Amino acid sequence: MSKFDEELLESKRKRFYETVYKICRKRNLPMPSINFNGCPYEDEDQLAHYHSQTNTICVSKTQLIKLNYDDIYHVASHETAHILQQNHEPEFDKEQEKNRQEGWEPPPGTIHITGGGKVSKGKEKKSKTDKTRCNYHLCRKKTKLKQCKYCKGYFCKEHIKAKPPAMPPFKSNSPEVQSMMEEWRKPGGHPCPECLVDWKKEIKSKDDKYKEALERLLKLKFKEDKISSNEDIFEEIWETNLTNFPTKKKEDKKEDKKEEVFQDIDDFIEDETKKYFSLGKIIMIILVFVLIGVLAYKFYVPMVSFCSDNVKINECLEEKPLYCEYKGLLNKPEIIENPNYCGCPEGKRVYQDGCIKLVECNDGTLYPECSRDKPFICREDGSLRRAASICGCPEGHTADGDWCDKIN
Repeated sequence: MSKFDEELLESKRKRFYETVYKICRKRNLPMPSINFNGCPYEDEDQLAHYHSQTNTICVSKTQLIKLNYDDIYHVASHETAHILQQNHEPEFDKEQEKNRQEGWEPPPGTIHITGGGKVSKGKEKKSKTDKTRCNYHLCRKKTKLKQCKYCKGYFCKEHIKAKPPAMPPFKSNSPEVQSMMEEWRKPGGHPCPECLVDWKKEIKSKDDKYKEALERLLKLKFKEDKISSNEDIFEEIWETNLTNFPTKKKEDKKEDKKEEVFQDIDDFIEDETKKYFSLGKIIMIILVFVLIGVLAYKFYVPMVSFCSDNVKINECLEEKPLYCEYKGLLNKPEIIENPNYCGCPEGKRVYQDGCIKLVECNDGTLYPECSRDKPFICREDGSLRRAASICGCPEGHTADGDWCDKIN
């Protein structure tokens, strides 16, 4: 990469950061961290994406090169809207439009009339903490709040617990990182940079306590080994009759009493069994179970083993892609569509767990897939049309709606 390209890339990074910062400051949103170094979840067709758990926007170097300054403005507005709305619902479009209005800047050379207000040259005022709604950007509930002792923000009962903020370190196996990821997987809580120092102290304290407990356990094991060796010596002396030890008459009497009690229990169980389980009753129980088995085999098994038209379970019907699916012992089998197993009828092909019309365009592309010649897509009528928003653009071009413009 030439020096000019590096300077241009750095300028785009600054523009992206400044746009996100401007939107968050004006709309009183938590400023997300921005990762320009790539992400394992990056998709070639995605210009950028947002991690809600860590409040992070990921924009890779490859994608940033494709964007011009107008694209950066739109992408930054889009990703910042995900702080409030995770899904692309109607509310998301409203938040995105608000972001575009707050992040808009007039083109160079344009005189922007703001209404005649005086421009203050003082220090920028700090945004006030919202004490009526949960400060966690994915919650914002209006309920009873408590103040975090670290960041001094106000959070609901579910998100009051402070958690150490960090980007997911996907390739790290260190104990500290594993502890941090376990903490993040627990439900609730909010990312709190101020709690990181105390959290590390707590982890270190737990490790120290674990080591102390392990040392005590090892010392205790050493003492037990000593005791067992002394008992072996005692047994050897007893066997050779070198010394006279006191007899164990009391212990022998206790053992005899235990044996008598267990014998009485065994006799009682045997007598009760003879009362309630005579030979005739046992034969009667066996006959009842045999009768239940015969009735189940004759009436119930056929009911759950066949679909209509005597098609067995887990088999395909003649009419593709119909399939006889087993639903368990308590349910009747059901006829469903299963093209992945049974295939499709003539003139159709399997596509995304269903059957669609088999159409081939002039260049060999099947409907509705993208052609190798970007940005064209194969349509149902067998023609090719431009669809840069779906299929992307070739190298050296950028998408403009369904068309591709060459990058100067």
